[in-house]
Amino acid sequence: MPRVLVVDDEKILRQMITLLLGELKIEVIEAENGRGALEAIKDNAPHLIISDITMPVMDGFAFLEEIKRNDKTKAIPVIIVTSDGKRETREKIIRMGADDFVERPFKAEDFLPRIKKFIS
Repeated sequence: MPRVLVVDDEKILRQMITLLLGELKIEVIEAENGRGALEAIKDNAPHLIISDITMPVMDGFAFLEEIKRNDKTKAIPVIIVTSDGKRETREKIIRMGADDFVERPFKAEDFLPRIKKFIS
């Protein structure tokens, strides 16, 4: 069963994404910031990471940088989900190694095919 890590400081958004992923029969691991996410993947690497950018403790930029520089985690695809739709933010995220970018609010019919691309 594919495993997806959902990283967001807002519990309601993690629950919403988890609910959507339930349609795909995916095991979901949750973390509320980048630091917690790094702990979560230490022993059990996911097949995909879905992460917010704006979080306390360790934001999405620092988290993305950390996983892309680590040989054990750099191949894990990352989708960034954020309400920051600025072109500069999108370009920075892709430059840092993210595989996709989804702006909130998003629709399931747009979001789920992006997920399937990485776990099918």
